[in-house]
Amino acid sequence: MGQANITSLLNNYRKGREGADNELYSAVYSELKKTARSVRRQWNGNATMNTTSLVHEAYLKIDPEKVDWQNRLHFFYIAGKAMRQILYNYAEKKKALKRGAANKQSMDTKEEGIIIALDEKSFFEIYSLENILKQLEKHDNVYGKIIECRFYSGMTIEETSLVLEISKATVKRKWNFARTWLYRELKRTS
Repeated sequence: MGQANITSLLNNYRKGREGADNELYSAVYSELKKTARSVRRQWNGNATMNTTSLVHEAYLKIDPEKVDWQNRLHFFYIAGKAMRQILYNYAEKKKALKRGAANKQSMDTKEEGIIIALDEKSFFEIYSLENILKQLEKHDNVYGKIIECRFYSGMTIEETSLVLEISKATVKRKWNFARTWLYRELKRTS
């Protein structure tokens, strides 16, 4: 579905038009699932992470009354931010469970019927990445926004440039720096 059609559906959804929520969900579902699958593959191809659950939870977190949709790219940027937060929250809960769990209970996180299972290495990487990314954002929060666009939303350099309203050259430069810095820091912590 084209960008204009999704933007129109987003506007109808925000305005509360009857049936717009179902139309929007149908229109964006496959792209959200593709993005979530890509994010999942970033964590060592972890097949136990439920892509469908991640999509559903991200979609539920996007509140049309709190977000003024600009267009299709903005929607997917917000969805990527939601996925980032969901994954970090799960990793954080698992870390807390692991620290406090004396018994061998499942490390799957379940909340409101949604399950995302992460292996030990994946949840550690997600938790570490988020903490390292927060350090980087303290210096320049644009790095975090670029990571959300490129990594969590699966956007191209050009799409990232449009969403963040910065030049493609700036996106490329900051993306390359952030990727290199994050990789080095993750290697150091593992």
